[in-house]
Amino acid sequence: MLEGQETIRRALRLVGQRLAAQGIEIGIVIIGGAALNLRGIVSRATVDVDIVALTTADGDPGDLVSAAPLPAALLESVQQVAVELRLAPDWLNSAPADLLRLGLPSGFVEGLEWEEFGGLRVGIPDRVGLIPLKLYAAADANWAGPDRHQRDLRAMHPTHEELVAANAWVRTQDASEEMNILVQRVIKEIIRDERRDP
Repeated sequence: MLEGQETIRRALRLVGQRLAAQGIEIGIVIIGGAALNLRGIVSRATVDVDIVALTTADGDPGDLVSAAPLPAALLESVQQVAVELRLAPDWLNSAPADLLRLGLPSGFVEGLEWEEFGGLRVGIPDRVGLIPLKLYAAADANWAGPDRHQRDLRAMHPTHEELVAANAWVRTQDASEEMNILVQRVIKEIIRDERRDP
């Protein structure tokens, strides 16, 4: 198992154990580096789990609701695990929750793979669901030049068609000309790199 996967799985398992001990079940959907780690696309030693949504109270994985604010029982368990594993207090957070309000990429929910960690059920998007999100993050961070988001996007080896579809979704999140310029720059760099390293 990759190092990043092992660290994230251990942290999620400990959170799930604490929830289960209280008879609580919570479903979350994660994105970003943690999702890429759990999918085996990248490996990182750090733990930063970004929650984009929660499942509804009945646990139907097709029905997602805002992750902001996170349930108190989840936050308490997360903080306990942060102390136990010496992680940042916000190692699990709902920073990207606004993405749900404007709409997740087409096919995102259908591509979720669910894993059980005791009382914590975790939905992990497939690469098709993650490509638009990483394009958005890479473009948003591109003000300062290429960063880990662009490296993550490159690691997924998106096709030209997938980048076109991802670009269309990004426009639903930020239709500004500035963002469009940054997105086009990232796409051009990704396509160039793919041609260079077939």
